[in-house]
Amino acid sequence: MLYYFKQATDDDLIGSIPLGDDDLRIRAVIDPKAPPNCFEIFKIDGVIKAWKKDSDGKPVPGNHDVYRLQAGSEEERDQWIQSISATISQGTVYDAFQQRKRRITSVQGLDLPGFE
Repeated sequence: MLYYFKQATDDDLIGSIPLGDDDLRIRAVIDPKAPPNCFEIFKIDGVIKAWKKDSDGKPVPGNHDVYRLQAGSEEERDQWIQSISATISQGTVYDAFQQRKRRITSVQGLDLPGFE
């Protein structure tokens, strides 16, 4: 999960973006109209399953297919991209492992030749 706040010193969470989705990607923003050192988390197809607080402070589902963020420097941007990319990849590998583990567990106990 990537949690975000209004200010870096705040304790009050504004929202979060789950990073374990197979369809999530991250990239540097190459757009002359964008602020410097921007990067974005985006979904290949559909809406990112995030949440945020509404004006009353209640959690509501996010409705974005892209989250654009700005780092303090190009080096910091690249570190964010590397870290988030590793987290996205790790989530995908972990999910695949868990699915395989569930399939193996569901096969155990059946009298099937070759499965012990």
